[in-house]
Amino acid sequence: MKSIFLGFIMISTTSLFAQKFEIGLNGGFGFNTAPTIDFPRTWQNYRDIQASDLSTVFTLEVLQTRKKWQYGIATGVLKLSCKYYYFGYPNPYPLPFVNAAIANPGIPVKAVLNRQLSFHKLHTYAGVSAGYVFAKTKNMYLYDNNAVVTGGGWMAGVQAGATYKLTKRLGINSELQASYMRLDIGGARYTLWYIPFTVGIRYDL
Repeated sequence: MKSIFLGFIMISTTSLFAQKFEIGLNGGFGFNTAPTIDFPRTWQNYRDIQASDLSTVFTLEVLQTRKKWQYGIATGVLKLSCKYYYFGYPNPYPLPFVNAAIANPGIPVKAVLNRQLSFHKLHTYAGVSAGYVFAKTKNMYLYDNNAVVTGGGWMAGVQAGATYKLTKRLGINSELQASYMRLDIGGARYTLWYIPFTVGIRYDL
């Protein structure tokens, strides 16, 4: 019995040290598609809703690698918005084209699962992710530009990227993501795709 217990400890310890922990810090740009908005009372006079402009995004990941699989958690800071024309009552003609903030900031917290494929110093990967987005914004309502509203919702998506190892522990990373989001913010429901591209560093612990 004692030998079995010692054998279990040795196997567990070997398995733990065979795993690799990785921290990633990236920054870049992203945009969201034109959202579908479910809130007729606020958006009934809005027309021609379009996708956002490019905005900055920052991400932080803590991943564990074992047998060519990566899994862990990721978070960050992003912005979601849209462009639209507003038909103001009683004027039947649209007011100037303006931007509306949907989430500024949006903070995703998600689980990540990647499959790796390595070529010497280059490590490529692709995978899936899912989690929750916390959101806060201003200027959502034309009648109250100082309004502050909060909310959030779920997200799910895919990602692909590559890390080039500069040293045994330090590497340069680039990543492309595409996430579907369904968010309830300030009484409105938004469904959209968010697509960021980021570059940064990866450090192996």
